[in-house]
Amino acid sequence: MIAQIKPPSSAESARAGELLAALTERSRSWQSAVARVRALRAIEGRKPGGYALHETIAAARPALLAALHESLDGTLLAILATPDAAERHYADLLYYVGEQSGRVALLRSRDEALGAIETPSERSARMTLLGELLDGRPRIVLAPMAALRQSFMRRDQFASARFTVRPGDDIGFDRLQERLFALGYSRCDVVSAVGEYAVRGGIIDLFAATAQAPARIEFFGDTIESMRSFAIESQRSSAQIAQLEVVPWSEDVDSQTTFFDYLPPNAIIVLEEPATIAATARALDDERARERHTLIGDEQGAELLDAQVRAQPVPLPAIGERIARHATLAMPGAIELVPEALDWVPSPLEDFVYECRPVEHFNRQIGMFSETMRQWIAAGETIFIVSTGVSRIADLLRAAGVDPDEARSRGGVAIDHGSIDAGFRAADLRLRVLGDREIFGTPPKRVKIRAVKEGVPVALADLRVGDYVVHAVHGIGQYLGLRAETVLGATQDYLDLRYAGSDRMLVPVTQMHQIGKYAASEGQSPRLSKMGGADWARTKSRVSESLAKIADRLVTLYAQRELARGFAFGPDTTWQGEMEEAFAYEPTPDQQLAIDAAKGDMERAQPMDRLVCGDVGYGKTEVAMRAAFKAIADKKQVAVLVPTTLLADQHYRTFSARFGAFPVRVEMLSRFTPKADQRRILRDLAEGRVDAVIGTHRLLQKDVAFADLGLIVVDEEQRFGVMHKERLKEYRASVDVLTLSATPIPRTLHMSLLGVRDLSLIQTAPKNRMSIKTLVVPASDAIVQRAIAAELDRGGQVYYLHNRIESIYAVRNALAELVPHARIAVGHGQMRESELEPVMQRFIDGEIDVLIATTIIENGIDIPNVNTMIVNDADRFGLAQLYQLRGRVGRSNHQAYCYLLYQGHKALTDDAKARLEAIREFAHLGSGLQIAMRDLEIRGAGNLLGSAQSGFIASVGFDTYCELLAEAIAQRRGTPEALEREPEAVIDVKVNAFIPNDYISQVSQKIAVYQQLAKARTTDEVEEVEAGVRDRFGPFPLPLRNLIEVTKLRTIALRKRVTRVVVDERRLTFGVGSGFELRAAALPEFARLTKNRFRFGDGRIVVELPADNETHARRDAGPTWMPLLRSLLEAI
Repeated sequence: MIAQIKPPSSAESARAGELLAALTERSRSWQSAVARVRALRAIEGRKPGGYALHETIAAARPALLAALHESLDGTLLAILATPDAAERHYADLLYYVGEQSGRVALLRSRDEALGAIETPSERSARMTLLGELLDGRPRIVLAPMAALRQSFMRRDQFASARFTVRPGDDIGFDRLQERLFALGYSRCDVVSAVGEYAVRGGIIDLFAATAQAPARIEFFGDTIESMRSFAIESQRSSAQIAQLEVVPWSEDVDSQTTFFDYLPPNAIIVLEEPATIAATARALDDERARERHTLIGDEQGAELLDAQVRAQPVPLPAIGERIARHATLAMPGAIELVPEALDWVPSPLEDFVYECRPVEHFNRQIGMFSETMRQWIAAGETIFIVSTGVSRIADLLRAAGVDPDEARSRGGVAIDHGSIDAGFRAADLRLRVLGDREIFGTPPKRVKIRAVKEGVPVALADLRVGDYVVHAVHGIGQYLGLRAETVLGATQDYLDLRYAGSDRMLVPVTQMHQIGKYAASEGQSPRLSKMGGADWARTKSRVSESLAKIADRLVTLYAQRELARGFAFGPDTTWQGEMEEAFAYEPTPDQQLAIDAAKGDMERAQPMDRLVCGDVGYGKTEVAMRAAFKAIADKKQVAVLVPTTLLADQHYRTFSARFGAFPVRVEMLSRFTPKADQRRILRDLAEGRVDAVIGTHRLLQKDVAFADLGLIVVDEEQRFGVMHKERLKEYRASVDVLTLSATPIPRTLHMSLLGVRDLSLIQTAPKNRMSIKTLVVPASDAIVQRAIAAELDRGGQVYYLHNRIESIYAVRNALAELVPHARIAVGHGQMRESELEPVMQRFIDGEIDVLIATTIIENGIDIPNVNTMIVNDADRFGLAQLYQLRGRVGRSNHQAYCYLLYQGHKALTDDAKARLEAIREFAHLGSGLQIAMRDLEIRGAGNLLGSAQSGFIASVGFDTYCELLAEAIAQRRGTPEALEREPEAVIDVKVNAFIPNDYISQVSQKIAVYQQLAKARTTDEVEEVEAGVRDRFGPFPLPLRNLIEVTKLRTIALRKRVTRVVVDERRLTFGVGSGFELRAAALPEFARLTKNRFRFGDGRIVVELPADNETHARRDAGPTWMPLLRSLLEAI
């Protein structure tokens, strides 16, 4: 065997080929590898009938599946007992077969619960797989039995419904829309997810189920003229598309059709642990029977009962009958098969034994690993190592006296960059496969998922009638709609605003850059300003006075820190790269920026004082761990300060697991640490034998001394007392400090604080997590019972949120009757800390199944095993609170559920209904709830600047508040010129300049385009907007062409410092200000262009128009004076 030590690479390698080559010692061929496993060889005939392969552990099965698939080049269906088992195999097969091969598919169950929302990506994956199977493309399909027991669309119906479109096809513009609607695609204004289409003019945007990106289909009449892919974020098209396959989006299931109808006759079926599959399937049947019994007596259960009857699982004997038509390989578990329990599994024609056992675990004992490797190599064993730390493994081999190059040449060792769930040992081949779990005790690094842009700011495009806005001059008004008005014969669109005293103002869309959407805490309605600007100026003045004090404090602190001297850490080491590479997830862009910023701060001589903001589970701890490891690598000590013992314990476990592969000592210090251990830790800390200590405020007591402290990490500083904060101030003078906060801070505030506060924002959630399925349903015992039982059956835990302490114990008693086997506990804010902490610790440790709690969990800790939340009386909560509460689940790669319950007999208020529907709708989108996030961000601003600021924020709106803060800081820093506002340029021309309704009918999209044009400051920026609009909506009508030209005139006027341009019947007037001087070089050009018909003075340049320039008569054809006006502006 030829073994290699390869550096990490983004290119996909044929991993399965390399691994299975290792299985045959010297051979590199798959066929030889498969030949050694006689069961796989026997099944190559693909004749119906059963074979059994015994004594092969689960960790080895993905490698064998890859071998069988490669050898046969046909479709293979592996059936597993649970979704978790299927997910693990899927991740490993992506490694063995190659992620980019596209040959591995995971068939997930449809969620048929009442009110459940299936994510577009899940349905897309299923419909794509069905299409690929119809085309006869070979696939390895992994499926939990529950997914195979669901019904599917008839095969012939699916086949006849799908179609392909290409440029040049005469498919018919209206006909394509009709076919998309019939296939279940949703028409929308802007395509943002798979399964959607939008229509504008002669353009259809479509995100087809099988496509990697949406397509822009442009028609000429009924013929497709072009097809281009486009980006959801920018809506701009790019590459040409040769053809696009369209398959059904909705699933018109037929109770007689199963997934097996889509398999080719020669497909091979693998049953992994058939006894467990049977037991799990029968448990599902029993659970459904119990549910039906409960639902019959539940007044809220009729709709759920109907849904359950329609979603009855296909009976096991029917599944067995379909399996019997294929060649079948059973891989039993350690427990012997019970024949009578497996009457649906074909009897094996032949039994085989292929012994694959668990491989040794070294649990971070690096010395033992190195020595054992040396012994294995000397004994002639073949070792295949799959790791994210390739160079680290090579270092360990060298430390053990094994030269990796020599081992490679002898064919004894292969090392590949990657990740598998677990390794195995194939005894008769003298082969061992090891992963990071066996060597370092770290979980596998999982599949990269394409990131979706998060944290879209609240924009004017989101304006609804009745919303509040802030005008730069006139202040807070209420938006009443977009309306077209004709003034002096010229038509434009205007924003209709209402001010105090029912005063009304029409703002031209060309001045939209002066308007922002009002934002404050959820539920607050502002006081309308008086038109004219004086009232607004007084309000802003009061806010500015308060902000001046904050600015003084921030600027002074920053200046003091810049003068202080600290320790400048060196560049990253090789081990730093290894530790970071072992991170189980791909860092999000925000997270990477925070990591880079923290490291950059540490390498400066000034002490770091950086704040990292992001929700729980967004990756702040990873930023802290990388900074901590960097400090430790430079022989400095690290202190991690947390507000509770629960967080201390969680951080201790996390740091210990991540640093375990390296000679790093991590300790924990809190009031629960035994006295003897405290004395030992304190002594070793003072003598430099402890690298990192994690603890509560116990770390700030006088008896804690460090040998050489280099970094302090503070988690949730706002939860510490005044004395503790004063102690931290002493450290900040000379030691690097990294503060973590779970309350988000908005980017607008971040920008205002640039230069006085080092902030990093992590606003993008990790994308390798499934989105939370959110169900809004009437409260029902049956629903609660089903939700809890389903979560406990898969080994998970449940949050039950009940926010009334007086009845919380009655709820506990009721749940105990519904789910008698569940371990239930209660936690609420009126419990003493000594009572609450043990309950929470037992919940973290998995000793409690269901925690009934009040909103104390809102800012809770990260518990990945809790993946179901039930919120009682959800209509009583605000949108922001519901959003944050829901975020307590869904922190692992398991599907999470959030049940929002309301009393079915009670009529919901309009506000409550809107809140519940909003969070339900946003359950599957890639962006957070904008309004909810803004509410949370304002809380974060209060934490950072002081809670007293909330009133000032409400009085002017959040964005204006941030602008005033930036101005105050610039004044204190002596750089007011940095905030000088650009002069405005008003273009007063009598032309029709607007977006017609028959070009863009949706008001929100119109406003978005108007806003982009109003914000453009250069001609290039206008042309960028112009190209984007033409790309999305097609050729411009004349009024829009005029609007584009007027906008370009405004940008030229801005550049030339011309404040106003007015076109009258017979003249052009340029307002240039009293200090303006016309360039001498411009005079000849002006004289030529105007034929000497101009005069200059009193801050104006006036140009007389020739008689053939009819400003009104020629308006609809485009004014003839427009090119002249542009040339004159350029000449100034």
